[in-house]
Amino acid sequence: MKTLIDELDASGGTAGPAAMRVETGSRSLLAAWCLGLMILLAPLFLFSRPHLQDYPNHLSRVEIMRLAGDTALSSHYEILPLRPGNAAFDAFVLAAAQVMTPESGGRLFVLLALVLTATGAWALRRALGGPNDVILLATLPFLYSASFTIGLLPHLIGIAVALHAMALWVLAGRWPWWLRLPVGALSAMLLATLHLYAFGTFALFVVAEAVTRLGAGYSWRRPAFWLHLAGEGMIGLPALIMLASTAGTSDLVGSAALDWSLDKPLRLLWLFGYGPWWVAILTAGFWLAAVSPLMRRGNLIIDPTAKLAAWLMFAAFVLLPRRAGELYEIDWRALTPAVLVALAGTRYALPAPAKIERRILAGLMALMLAMAATLSWLWRSAEAAQADLIAVTEGLKPGSTLFWGMSDPATMDWVGASAPGIYHIASNAVAARHVMVSTTFAIPGQHPVRLRDPYLRKLHYLSAVHLAYAMHQYGLEGIQLADVAARFDHILLYGPAGPKEPLMLPLDRMHLVRTVGAFRLYAVDRSQR
Repeated sequence: MKTLIDELDASGGTAGPAAMRVETGSRSLLAAWCLGLMILLAPLFLFSRPHLQDYPNHLSRVEIMRLAGDTALSSHYEILPLRPGNAAFDAFVLAAAQVMTPESGGRLFVLLALVLTATGAWALRRALGGPNDVILLATLPFLYSASFTIGLLPHLIGIAVALHAMALWVLAGRWPWWLRLPVGALSAMLLATLHLYAFGTFALFVVAEAVTRLGAGYSWRRPAFWLHLAGEGMIGLPALIMLASTAGTSDLVGSAALDWSLDKPLRLLWLFGYGPWWVAILTAGFWLAAVSPLMRRGNLIIDPTAKLAAWLMFAAFVLLPRRAGELYEIDWRALTPAVLVALAGTRYALPAPAKIERRILAGLMALMLAMAATLSWLWRSAEAAQADLIAVTEGLKPGSTLFWGMSDPATMDWVGASAPGIYHIASNAVAARHVMVSTTFAIPGQHPVRLRDPYLRKLHYLSAVHLAYAMHQYGLEGIQLADVAARFDHILLYGPAGPKEPLMLPLDRMHLVRTVGAFRLYAVDRSQR
């Protein structure tokens, strides 16, 4: 990444003629950028692991692949070939596990993803002709995106690398076609390997960059415009061929119909598309207090390529289905790159008053301190729960199976809104106890691990830990949640018993084995199955 930034600084950060050169921002702003990034990264060093919602699933899946020869685990899990489209975390941590623990490799992956996102927004800003100013710091709070807080790690690093690929593609606009197109094709193939959505985001940016660049020399009514546009689009062909030749998504896509929703703009205003409610509130407060004065003055302009790319990504958010097969809420993932691209292309039309710049800088630093402190406070609960989880599962026999969930509505609401690190925490027992846990992701076509049990493999909601939700969804298919839970050797519950627990679980076949903290571990009577 240093090489690309050095190239940008050496070229004056220009994306075209020499007339677009800008002055480098002050050292104090760059120091503030580094400080802000360090503040946001601090929680990764304060805890034993990143307590992100899906992180236990990702790490346990890699452990299953790493321990493929383990008899207890292999009796439940089947290892599939690692395919492009969602391979970033698995490939990275498996490789890192050769020289460090998988736990350290997972932390390094998250750290690298956030750093690459921050430097990618910086590199794209320089490529588009933007200076190192206070607007550059405005990209940092968006590192705590929904992909981060939910723990969608392949997508998180895919977007990070996509930002660097966008910057490189802008720079390549001055290169000869025989060099530009191979570089674009290799970038597209890398992104398609890391995560499918990162490839799609880069493709939208390439379209925006080509339209704005070609539009300066051709009218869109002329055939030459469309021929050149189609020629640039050829850079995505090798990536599409690679994805098509390695696809194994028939089970995934065929499991459910596509689902569209027209309430997406309302949901965008509700949560801004970013993580828990506290991220939305802090982000909204910053923009209202700091950015609105500049907006009223009309002192901000945005690069045409960045503006068109951001609009295309927002259009993808509106038009993409909420659900495709087993994947839920796939649409909002286009929002984070849209915001980062828009900010990368935004600059002052005239020098901003020093008073307003100081206000924005102070607001940004306060915002990042509040976000890191809030995240650390929320992660304390997950850190304590992780220790309790290891203690409550101490007596589990290797090769046994564990059904995991929460039945109390208040507990479910609290975990979903304030402690997402507890959501899939039972997956930590996979590597620690060599057992099968119901919430370990094993979706055909999406991940390289799947369950051997044909009955469990076909269940669409096995990863749902909100038992009331799972009971409702299973009921629509004529399946009793209690019958599903009874197929496991043990049932692990978090929080107090909910009012519908007798309806959701086979209580007559369960007896309490151990209680640690908020966890209750039950054994299931095999003789009554």
